[in-house]
Amino acid sequence: MDKDFFILDNALKDVGDFPQHQVMSLDDEIYDYKASNSVHKILPNSFLDVIPNFNSIILSSRIVLTDKISSAPIPWYVLIVSDKLLKILESFNLPPYRVYRVPVLHDDKKIRGYNAIHILQPEDFVHEIVFEQSKFWVTSLFGEEKIEELQINSVAELEKAYQISKSENNLVIRAEYFSLRKKFLEKMDLFGLFGTAFPVKFYISSGLRNEIEKAKCTGLRFIQRQDWEEGYMTFPRWSCVLRLE
Repeated sequence: MDKDFFILDNALKDVGDFPQHQVMSLDDEIYDYKASNSVHKILPNSFLDVIPNFNSIILSSRIVLTDKISSAPIPWYVLIVSDKLLKILESFNLPPYRVYRVPVLHDDKKIRGYNAIHILQPEDFVHEIVFEQSKFWVTSLFGEEKIEELQINSVAELEKAYQISKSENNLVIRAEYFSLRKKFLEKMDLFGLFGTAFPVKFYISSGLRNEIEKAKCTGLRFIQRQDWEEGYMTFPRWSCVLRLE
């Protein structure tokens, strides 16, 4: 398989304060996080029936404007990106997504050309898991202590393990590594996963990464695998392993 995958993450250097976007309203305003159109109501698996209230992406004078802006109040599966970066993303294969124009205030000045792109987790991606090439553990909810290795061979068994873990205090199911079918990966260039079993991350193909780097887009970094053995793609933290079939 020609595609390689990496973790897409926020840049930590040359951005000013991190995260760059920290508040949804100015001192004399109140942002209603409980409202039906609040950014906190945006879900990873479905779109809102209303247009989310992005109000203003308020950036202080200490912030460096970049093509991807890291955000504290906006969920991780909504990316704040420049027109340039959005154009590149939309030229590749993505799961279902929606784009919203967002107002940006940088040092009290209005900045044009930014968007929020809400990318859904691929529907039923668990059916693309090759279970005989994946490993799951019961772990502590807080921390990464491995308690028991699980023998999971199907989606039904994974769902059953989820239900059992819900009845136990402070125990969750996590993937030490997991394998996705080649056909699934071939039709994806950027996809996000969420939940306790899988790393809450975006995975990006080498082709999309190359185009982003060629365009010299800023505000992003790509976490590479540490090793390549027997088809494993290993990333720095233990629960962040993607394996190619």
